[in-house]
Order: sequence, then structure tokens, then C-alpha cells
Amino acid sequence: MRAHDPPVAGAATASAVGFFVASAGMAPAGAAAWWYGEPTAALTVLGLVTFAYAGAIRNLPGALATAVVCWMLLNSFVIHVRGELIWEGSADLVRLGVLGGAAVVGTACGWAATRSHERPEPPIPAARHAPEVERIPPQERVHRG
Repeated sequence: MRAHDPPVAGAATASAVGFFVASAGMAPAGAAAWWYGEPTAALTVLGLVTFAYAGAIRNLPGALATAVVCWMLLNSFVIHVRGELIWEGSADLVRLGVLGGAAVVGTACGWAATRSHERPEPPIPAARHAPEVERIPPQERVHRG
């Protein structure tokens, strides 16, 4: 891949698919929060999901939208069990920062990974003049008969 290759998807498509990725990531996040008894475990799982998805799509706006969706799902279904989306001040700011940071770092790692697989293009050889063609005058046809 070349460094000038576009991201895998546009921001709208990446954020729409990111919704499904975040929703799928809620299953292991909920299991981790239940297993450890801490919502920090769910935040860690959703951070890894956001990081991996951002690296795969290499689209920062789509990755940040996915991070916000992950935060909404975390806040409403893990922190507040009844599905209530409530702002808790600095705690939610830290959660948003963790997920947003995972999106930024994942996008950067995705671009770095595509650039590391680049191969330098071979140099174009210097132009040379075409060889002169020797013109042979047409010979008269001799009919032997």
C-alpha cells in the first residue's frame, strides 16, 4: 500500500460500522465487568476494541465516533445498569479520554502499519535516444524467368 492510500471507509460508514463493533464489544466488556466486579475492566475491553477498530479503518473521525458510542454504551449499561446516560463529571471525562486516546493511537498505528509495508518504487532509468535505423533503399525486383 502506498502512503497516499485513502482510509478503508469514509467517516459516516466507519462510524456506522463502529456502532456494531461497539455493540459487539459490549458482550466481553460486560463479562469482564461482571467477572472482576469493576467497570474499569469493561473500560479496558472497550478501549482495546476501539484501538483495534481504529487501527483497522485508519479513519480518525470514524474512530472517534466509535469511541463516543463505546462511552455511551459503557456509561448506560455497565456504570448505570438501567440504561441511563448520566454525566458524572471528571470520571466520565477520564473514560472519554481513555477511549478517545485509544482511537487516536489505534489510527496512528494503523497508518504506521500500512506505511511499513511500503516498498520503494524502483528508480526510473534515464531516457536514452532510440538507435538510428539504417534505411536500406528498395532494390529493384528482378524477375528471373
